[in-house]
Amino acid sequence: MALWSVLIVAIPVADWFLPPDIHLAHLLVIPLALAATFADTRRTAVTALLALAALVVAGAERRTLTTENVLVQMLSLVLFSVLLLIATRLREQHLRHLARARQVSEAAQSVLLRPLPRRAGAVSLASTYVAAETEARIGGDLYALVREPGPTRLIIGDARGKGLGAIGDIETVLSAFRFNAHRHSTLSGLASALESDVRWDLSQSHHGDPDEWPSEHFITAAVLEIPDNQLCARLISFGHLPPLLLHGGHVRPWKSLPPLPRWVLAP
Repeated sequence: MALWSVLIVAIPVADWFLPPDIHLAHLLVIPLALAATFADTRRTAVTALLALAALVVAGAERRTLTTENVLVQMLSLVLFSVLLLIATRLREQHLRHLARARQVSEAAQSVLLRPLPRRAGAVSLASTYVAAETEARIGGDLYALVREPGPTRLIIGDARGKGLGAIGDIETVLSAFRFNAHRHSTLSGLASALESDVRWDLSQSHHGDPDEWPSEHFITAAVLEIPDNQLCARLISFGHLPPLLLHGGHVRPWKSLPPLPRWVLAP
């Protein structure tokens, strides 16, 4: 604001020392345009008034205030200021709507993707989440943790599609995982219940037989169990990117099953 004010004041001051045939009044639109771009409506209005006052002062200095040229310049500056104020007002409204949308998105993310603790039992955890869409806080990926008295159970997955369109599938998988994680003593039992619940929920969402679902409707997931008192980890992967197992100096991918809900766990 100070920079724009200095520029506005400098224009009539410079006019005082310049020859009569040189006018700088048209430069007053520069600080006004800068204010409309970076400031709010109130500061833009103040800048417009200062610019108009500078134009009046410059015309009074040269005794041309009532000439047609200066009157046209004043009218043009007023109309230009009104248009910029309208544009600034619309920009502020858009920014407020965007801020509210971000708040809703962050609230939805905190409900669906709850922050992971830094430690769960014998497991230290660290995580970060970056959505694929620029303005979105939630993408097509999912994760969750359930702490049991013996093991720590986690899930990480990816729903078909990206962004807000995948939220329904994310909620389906996370709800099924959190509901069943502490109801089954074995990881295979949890995986079977997870598949069953997800299949039922998706069949209700699509109102038809599973065979009629879109061929590209699926969720990949990996369910991990880390016991507190054993130096091992158990994992069942449903079409997710296979983890790499380092053993005996060799690296090999862990086998995975087809993605949810395209598989039925064998007893």
